[in-house]
Amino acid sequence: MRVRAPFDGFKEAPVRVSTTSLVSYDNNRYSVDASAVGRTAMLRAYADRIVVVDAGQVIGEHPCLFSRSQVRYDP
Repeated sequence: MRVRAPFDGFKEAPVRVSTTSLVSYDNNRYSVDASAVGRTAMLRAYADRIVVVDAGQVIGEHPCLFSRSQVRYDP
């Protein structure tokens, strides 16, 4: 069966933005924009990257970390 629309394959999950502007996913932490501190955002996990969206705006995007207990900052 052919798919006529573009396929944007990701796993989406709600995440809480910590007071240090970090979100947790798969035992790793990723930085996001400080304007979202204390709110819940949606994390989209693609095969090669993590995208965090809040109110329709991308507030963080990072390459996936495949190890455990790492932190990725992007000031």
